[in-house]
This record gives sequence, structure tokens and C-alpha cells, in this order.
Amino acid sequence: MRSVELEEFIQKITDQVLAELDLKEQSVEFNAKRESYPKWVIDKISSNFKCQLNAKQDSTAILLCLSKLTLTDVLAISNLIGIDDTSKRVLDYLYKGLPVWIISNKQNYITNNQRYAVRKNISEALNKLEKYGILFIHTEKELNNNISILKKKYSIRVPKHFITLEEVQRRSYKGEHLLNINEVPTDLAKEWINERGEKA
Repeated sequence: MRSVELEEFIQKITDQVLAELDLKEQSVEFNAKRESYPKWVIDKISSNFKCQLNAKQDSTAILLCLSKLTLTDVLAISNLIGIDDTSKRVLDYLYKGLPVWIISNKQNYITNNQRYAVRKNISEALNKLEKYGILFIHTEKELNNNISILKKKYSIRVPKHFITLEEVQRRSYKGEHLLNINEVPTDLAKEWINERGEKA
């Protein structure tokens, strides 16, 4: 295999890897059918991220968005216990340090007809969930604020594009800049630049 062919092969592989990383950084997993969520939630999230509905266990999403969470699941997750598919999925995200959003008002879990001790335990469980990174979102304003935070967190990485020896030589002969800000030379290209003492 000639060096030019090798460089092209490396470029193709690199582009595929970067595309997969970009997919990971842009995906949100929904655990239920689209109809289970309010329209404004789906519209807003899908305009900012790629959506994965009922993703498999090996999902690469950066966020899990639940349409609801049962009180039993709230109590189990607060004790880091997985009792069903939903609670196990939530715990999987928490263990990875990834956020979980529940499209619900947390006050819906507490009612006046509950005994004081029961209300207190439920309230403590809900507070634990929030400490774990689980957010209860029930207004468009809350959703917009949290989407902005998430976008800032995952927009730090600037995707790098690898430049082959052939491209560096072409730019050199034309008198162009050899490398732009988000570009990295392959090893052969870097070696060629260093041998000639050219400025990138």
C-alpha cells in the first residue's frame, strides 16, 4: 500500500470515528413512545439533539429523558436499587455520571392525604434524586434552561479534522496556510512539514 493510499485510509477511519463521537455528543435517549411526552418537549429536544427512542442497553446518549417515574421507582432509585427496567436504566446513567430528566413536577409525588412520616420519606427520596443529578422538568422555561446548560457542556470539544500529506503538499504548492485551527496533520504530513521547516 502506497503512503498516499494509507493516508486516505487513515482519513476515512478518522472521519468515521469523529462522526460516531459527534453522534454520542448529540443524542438523547427517550424511554417511551413519542406520544408519552408533551409535544413541546419532543419539539425542543429534537431541534437541539438527535433522539433515540427506546434505545438498547449500549446506548451512547448523553442524557436519559423519562416521560414519568413511578413512586416505587423514585423510592428504589433513591436507595440505588434497580427493581425494574426503568429504575435499572436510570441507575445505569447515574453510574456513568450522565444526567436524567423526568418530565414531571416533583410535587405530584407528595399529597396531603399521606401521613406526615410518609410525606417526609418521599420528600427525602426526591431530594436524593436531585442530588444524584436527576432533574424534574415541568415547564418550557426549565427545559430551555437545562438544554442551554447541556449544550454548553458538550460543545467544548471542537472536532478535529486530520489532514493528509497529500493535502498539506497541495496547500504548500499553492502558498496556502497548511493547517487551519481545527486541523491536525497525520504523522506523515507532520514529518513532511518538519523536514522542510515550513510554518503551519
